[in-house]
Formats: sequence, C-alpha cells, structure tokens
Amino acid sequence: MFIKSRNNQRGFTVIELIICSVIIATLTIFAAANFRGYTQKTTITKEAERLSSIFRQAHVNTLTGHLVNGTRPAGFGVKLEECATDCSYILFADEDGDYLYESETDIPLQTLGMFEDNVYVDSLAPDENGLNIVFTFPKGEIYINGRQTEEEASVILKFQNYDYTRTLTVNQNSGRIDIE
Repeated sequence: MFIKSRNNQRGFTVIELIICSVIIATLTIFAAANFRGYTQKTTITKEAERLSSIFRQAHVNTLTGHLVNGTRPAGFGVKLEECATDCSYILFADEDGDYLYESETDIPLQTLGMFEDNVYVDSLAPDENGLNIVFTFPKGEIYINGRQTEEEASVILKFQNYDYTRTLTVNQNSGRIDIE
C-alpha cells in the first residue's frame, strides 16, 4: 500500500536531457562548419561573376563603338596575371591595335581588385605568364594574347587555404563566357 506507481510521473529523465543536448550540439557544429564553407563558395562565385561581367563590358564597349578620348580604339580588353595576393585586373582600350595591353600605348579604363582578399588567380591558360583578351571593332572578334590561334582562354580563381575554385572560360569562336 505504501508503494506508489512511478508510471504516473511526467517529464524527462536526466539521460534523455543529456542525449537531446548532445544531438542539438552536434547539429549546431555541423551547421556552423557548413555555413563557413558556403560563404567561401559564395564569395568565389561572386568574384567569378564579377570578372565575367568585366569581360562582357569589354565586349559591349567594342560592339557599340564606344569612344575613348574622342576616338574609337581598335578594341577593348582585359589584362590578367597570376597572383597570390593583391590581385587585380585591368579593363583597357587597345589604342595601338596589337591586341595586347601595354601601359605605354593603351588606355587603362578601370583597374579592379578582388572583392575578397582570400580570392586569387590560381592559373591562366593558354599562357600562365599573363592573359590578354581583346574584343575588336566592329565584329567583336576575340584575340587571346594577341592571336586568334587559341580556341579558348581560361582563368582559375581559388580561395586561399581551401580547394574551392571557379573556372572562367572564354571561347574564341563563339564569344561565350562560362563559369564552372
């Protein structure tokens, strides 16, 4: 008669609370770790989109016959170099018509740095020493490093200390700009 049934008690036991706390902590750790990777992937994707829009701006300037200092240049282009820090690229007007950026003869329209310091130009193709992509007036033909013999050019952007990359490819025949 003095024995009470424990089945009528309500609530959680200490073990149930500990198990729930461990599960919640584990899920929080995984979510926080994935969020950091997500922001890095987003950052490098935004930088690739920005570089792509600079290529498109050079192409549009060429096709519309954009004037620089009252004259129409032979074309507009983008100059890139491999870098690990302080990366930048140049949108320029090709004044001398050699389809290469030369600071003495061509007009730099914009020098743009990377939005994020941790994003850098990992490699360039076809030439790792530098990349000049020039769109020429009036048809928007594409010259890669001063020649029309290359089929495409690629720029690989990378996030420092991680394996997150984006590859931007410019096809010389079609003018298509892809980001992978």
